Amino acid sequence: MGYYKSAVFESQVASQKLMNAAADILLARVVNQLANPDMIFDSITNLITEEDKTERLEDKLVKTNRSEMKMLLEKIQAEIKQAMRDKAADRLGVLRLIVADIKNEAFKEGKKRTEDEVVMAYHKRLVKAKDEFGSTSEAYLKQLEFEIKVTEEFLPKLMTEDEVREQIKVLAEKGTIDMRSIMPFFKGKADPRIVQNLIKNWSVE
Repeated sequence: MGYYKSAVFESQVASQKLMNAAADILLARVVNQLANPDMIFDSITNLITEEDKTERLEDKLVKTNRSEMKMLLEKIQAEIKQAMRDKAADRLGVLRLIVADIKNEAFKEGKKRTEDEVVMAYHKRLVKAKDEFGSTSEAYLKQLEFEIKVTEEFLPKLMTEDEVREQIKVLAEKGTIDMRSIMPFFKGKADPRIVQNLIKNWSVE
């Protein structure tokens, strides 16, 4: 028992010595930095440089995102000017709503959608409204159809039904065809309704 206590005591003494040695090294480094102002200046400079790099990277990401949206914005804004000259109030209202959605996207936190995705989402909302509430009044239905038609001018070129069918045929050769695995492939490339309909009625020939 006495031997055990002695060993524990010696271990504690050794640990204390190590801690003291570490403290001495740390103190020496602090003193060394205080004695060398250039080292402190360099440390501060490096810290500021890293922060500056981070800020510049963030600015670059924001500018890139805004640049990607600029071309479509310019196209729609040109159409807005034309609508104002033509005194086409209904068309002007739709165009301004699309522009507002695109501009708002640039200031959202997290992952940003592309300008095409923003317009497609706007178009999707209109189509959904037509499907769900279009039957409530003929005037409302006509208004939605008009807005959908205007929005479609700025949608990316989508795959035709025949092109979708051919692509599904290629995918079918690689594995099972199901909604969950196929839909992501056509995101932004084809009308989801066409894809869904083809998958539901798909049969390998």
